[in-house]
Amino acid sequence: MSRAAHHSAGYYRVACRIIWPWIFQNEVTIFYDRDYYLRLLGDSHPLETDLLSKKLGLHLPANVIEHGHDVTGPDDEGSVQWWYLGEPA
Repeated sequence: MSRAAHHSAGYYRVACRIIWPWIFQNEVTIFYDRDYYLRLLGDSHPLETDLLSKKLGLHLPANVIEHGHDVTGPDDEGSVQWWYLGEPA
């Protein structure tokens, strides 16, 4: 991690990935590469009308983004979503 930070030219962003509904698989990540962070978020925000924060009654600060994608696989019994809550890229 220290090597990645050294090559980041000072860039870093922190984001939490929430796997809904399996909230015990969440993670907090420090991103040192802006392009990687943007690729992870994707170009679209398909779940924009169904925000996780509203479902859970969370009040996010104005400077926090919320970005969700449906990642339901063929073997999943219900909908699976990956949500990223964090700093804008």
